[in-house]
Amino acid sequence: MVVLVVVAINFLLPQRSGPIDVTEAWEQIMVASAFLAAFLAMPYVLLHRSWAGYLVVVALIVTSVARYGTQWISLPETGQAKLSVAAWNVEGGADAGSRVIDGIDGIDVDVLGLEEFQPAMENALTTNRTIGLTYPYHVFAPSGDAVGVALLSRWPILEQQAWHHPSYI
Repeated sequence: MVVLVVVAINFLLPQRSGPIDVTEAWEQIMVASAFLAAFLAMPYVLLHRSWAGYLVVVALIVTSVARYGTQWISLPETGQAKLSVAAWNVEGGADAGSRVIDGIDGIDVDVLGLEEFQPAMENALTTNRTIGLTYPYHVFAPSGDAVGVALLSRWPILEQQAWHHPSYI
C-alpha cells in the first residue's frame, strides 16, 4: 500500500526539489520490488483464495506495469517522431557573437544546448532572423564568465530553470 501511495503522490504532484523529490528517486526501485513481491505472492494468494490478497496483487501489478512498463519492455517503433539534440561549448571570447551565429548555421537539430554562453551571444541570436525562425523557443541565461547557458528549441519549452553554479539549464 505504501508503494501505491508513493506512486500516486509522485504522479499527481511531481516535484523538482524538496522531500517529495527524494521519493521520486526511490520510486522505480520501490515499484520494481513491489512488482516482484506481488509476483512471488501470487501462489500464496491463489492457494488461500484471499480476496484482499487478490486485490493487492492485482493493484501492485497494474500500477507497476502502468507506471514503468514502457521502460521495462522496448516495443518496436511505429512511425514515432524523433527528437534530435546537440550541445556545444561555444567558448567565450571577443568574437563570441559572430562565432555562435556561424556555428549554429550548419547544425540541424530540434534542441540545441549552448555552454559558456555570453551576453554578446544572446544579442547576436535575438537579432538574427533566420535563427529566430529556426528556433522560435529559447531560454537564455548568459554570464560574463564561462558559466552561462542557453537552450534553443524548435518545440515549445514548457518549463525552464537555469543556474550558474553549477551551470545547467
